[in-house]
Amino acid sequence: VDDRYLNEAVRYQRKKKSGVVTAMKWIAAAACLCLLLGSSMFYSNTKVDSVVSLDINPSIELTVSKNDKVLSAVALNKDAEIVLDGMDLKKVDLDIALNAIIGSLLKNGYLDEVYNAINVCVENDDTKRADEISALIKSEISSIMAEKDLIGDVNSQSCPMDEALKELAEKYGVSVGKFMLAQKVSENVDISLEIAVKLTISELWDLLEAKDVVLLTKDNVVKIVAEDAGIDASKMVLNSVKIKETAGIYTYDIKFTVDETAEYKYKIDAVTGAILEFEYK
Repeated sequence: VDDRYLNEAVRYQRKKKSGVVTAMKWIAAAACLCLLLGSSMFYSNTKVDSVVSLDINPSIELTVSKNDKVLSAVALNKDAEIVLDGMDLKKVDLDIALNAIIGSLLKNGYLDEVYNAINVCVENDDTKRADEISALIKSEISSIMAEKDLIGDVNSQSCPMDEALKELAEKYGVSVGKFMLAQKVSENVDISLEIAVKLTISELWDLLEAKDVVLLTKDNVVKIVAEDAGIDASKMVLNSVKIKETAGIYTYDIKFTVDETAEYKYKIDAVTGAILEFEYK
């Protein structure tokens, strides 16, 4: 082979290697930049920025990233387990997740055509950010409800990221948002916190609006039914005590057993203490 071709081949190889090295340097630099940006995006997409509580009667807690992606969806009670059953909301956009949850609430009978009350609580250390997300969620849910011809209100609130508050809410098996609402009711209305946390969001709102209503306490009601049944209150085993509101009338539904042989059911006017219904087995 002619020496000229050999020399050209050598020069070409050297030039090619030099170009490859230069190109590799640029590729490595670009890769490092992409990795840095990717890591930053990945971190912002996986770090919890806000905790969102949705309460109707089902209580659902969503953790959300700074980019409004759902990181987790947790059912805080049995009703919520029904709503979230079969749904994987991880990495889903928040607005899409809300639409799916509202659809499931409607499908499972937790939203109806009469009136619906939804409480939204956003926990974030940044108050301004919490208010912004809270307003966005309220607007989004209101829009979804309008599309589905649902009547009701969405109450949104910003909640502090307080571990002590979260522990109290977990103790009662409710979200932070519902706990704060129940706490407010127990402070403004003559009703215990233990009863308040068991009420629906709609019932809690009604009680807040009717601050002048003085309701009997659980102890008052137990005393009334014990006297009516002619038994010692200490022998009663309470199965459930619920307070309800219908057309502005508040009632206690109380169920209890005695010696595991007799079952009693009472409906009591929560204001006057009058016995409205009674059943014995």
